[in-house]
Amino acid sequence: MYVVSTFTSLYPGRFELARFKDRGVLVLNLWDGLYPYWFSINGFSLYLDKDNNEKTLVKLVDSKYPIEASLAKVGVDSYSMASKNLRDWYDLVVHDERSPIFISRLGEFTVLRLWLPRDVIDEVLLEYRGFNEGEGGEVSMELVGRDEFKDYYEAWVRGCVRSYIFKLRDGSKMLPFGRDGVGDGNPITPTVACNSSEIPWWVGATYYMIFVDSFERAIEVKDVELIKVYEPREPGYYGGDLVGIARRISYIGELGFNAIYLTPIYVSASYHRYDVIDHFQVDPLIGGGEAFKELLKELKLRGLRLVLDIVVHHTSLCHKAFRELLEGGVNDMYKLLEHVRSVDESVVRTLREFISRGCRGKMVLEQGFKPFYESFAGTGYMPKLDHSKLRVRSYVKRLLTYWLGKGVDGFRFDVGHAVPDSFMKEYYDYVKMLKKDAIIISEVTIGVDNYPLGISMDSATNYDLRDHLIKFLIQREINAFQMEGFLARQYSRIPITSSLSLVNLAGSHDTPRIKTIATKCYPACVKKLYFLLFILPGAPAIYYGDEVGMEGLGDPDCRRPMVWDERRWDKDLLNYIRELLELRRRLKALRYGSFKVKALDDYTITVYRGYEEEHVLGVVSLSDDRWVKLDPGIISEVLIGSMDSKGLTLDGGIALLTLSPPLKGEAPL
Repeated sequence: MYVVSTFTSLYPGRFELARFKDRGVLVLNLWDGLYPYWFSINGFSLYLDKDNNEKTLVKLVDSKYPIEASLAKVGVDSYSMASKNLRDWYDLVVHDERSPIFISRLGEFTVLRLWLPRDVIDEVLLEYRGFNEGEGGEVSMELVGRDEFKDYYEAWVRGCVRSYIFKLRDGSKMLPFGRDGVGDGNPITPTVACNSSEIPWWVGATYYMIFVDSFERAIEVKDVELIKVYEPREPGYYGGDLVGIARRISYIGELGFNAIYLTPIYVSASYHRYDVIDHFQVDPLIGGGEAFKELLKELKLRGLRLVLDIVVHHTSLCHKAFRELLEGGVNDMYKLLEHVRSVDESVVRTLREFISRGCRGKMVLEQGFKPFYESFAGTGYMPKLDHSKLRVRSYVKRLLTYWLGKGVDGFRFDVGHAVPDSFMKEYYDYVKMLKKDAIIISEVTIGVDNYPLGISMDSATNYDLRDHLIKFLIQREINAFQMEGFLARQYSRIPITSSLSLVNLAGSHDTPRIKTIATKCYPACVKKLYFLLFILPGAPAIYYGDEVGMEGLGDPDCRRPMVWDERRWDKDLLNYIRELLELRRRLKALRYGSFKVKALDDYTITVYRGYEEEHVLGVVSLSDDRWVKLDPGIISEVLIGSMDSKGLTLDGGIALLTLSPPLKGEAPL
């Protein structure tokens, strides 16, 4: 039995209940918030919590209508009452010196954070001491942003911090916040290591995401039938390969990306290659090992990194271990619901017949059949690995060793959101032991700030940001104040290095194309979306073809072959993406900088980024002819938009400028 919620990406696997007599038991640590949840038995059906009368409606990714869920309300009433002066707020101030969320290092800086109930404090000061003589002082902490319940404060100080105390100004009172909370004047001693000042390559990086089968076909395809309908795309093979990708590396490099991400390249049963048969062999259909070696060579020549999709949540039925299970009955790899020897012989016979066909096509099973093993999405085609088994963990480590040895720069863990934290941590530590500068990205589809970033993963896919950008800029279901709350909360709940490394994406091989979603407001709203994607903290990622305005509905239509006919390109959008990539390269503040967000009204949001002596301000409005009053004395350069006596005029609802002096307090708007 699993608990399924937003903190598990609405997917079973991350948290499994322990059996205690006739009950299931699980202890979780959660931040304050509202959490819809269910119990999932064997990874299939969802069940409400009969002991909880609180309910809500949730629309799942693949469902047409919302379904009922149990609702956990964690701490929100306390914060709401404190903000309304209906209760004391002292015990609601949050800082944990043991957590990298609240104190961590980035380059030469130590970053410290403090959370408070909204509107209860006028100012927060940080008094700190360094390790060397003369290091330390007192600084005013910046209000990063606020949501419905909290104010999020942050301070960047140069060097390592030995001890510190917060000072909270409440009107004329100055209250200390020390080791034992509000009212205690004893300094806090952090446990964070004063480690290397080197900034990892993935902080503020830019990714070009390629679905291998769909990018470029360069070699003759044998043994499989190719699809004939591209738009809308049919499921099946187009025939894209690694040779084709290598030929187009100059296109990717000239646009200005730092890294490419490839979907699986292994011997598999289908065109998407997530049903892996052999993790240690490059599929001959895409060129095999030699083509992979040549691709790596091309990437290294251009200084591009390679992140490889690794599939460790499940395998194909044709995987050697599953075939051994069917033949011998010994299970040391999979999550079984019943022993194979007790399974109806007709089911085993059907599975064997399917395997004999290379796991291609469909299995013909009786209606209502549920696999005797857990599987990806309950389909039965991809049996789930059991990471509590030693053979699985040894297998995954061999796999990681093998591909790092081939020269990849890191991995994106497919369905990483459903692998238990302890095992993700084990794999993370193992990779760092082998290659410290190899990145671990976890697939997380919902609730990324509920995952242990900076502890068992360096980064994750930020679908939450995608969802909010679409709701704000395209669907207009939320306003700028709600967008501010989301951005401040997400940024402040993730360690600084990971906050600046989240894979911020507008689309992927699992989502409809952004142009198709934005048909009614294209191109203006999509330009605003990409603008925010590139100036917000994180690592912007472009899904192949989105930069030229490709269209497509959900899987498999979002996997149409790349359009290489330039007459069909949206060249204005392509040039705009190229300009944003150039701004990222030019401005360190956009890659490494601190962050503040502020909504000016329901329609307009501002983003400030600062790093050392570089200060950048971005403005986005739903209105294309918006202007903002701004002190011209602080402007160094207007990069997008224009400035006159009236104020800052937005260009198509967008403005970007560099500022001269460091900003203190709120942005001057």
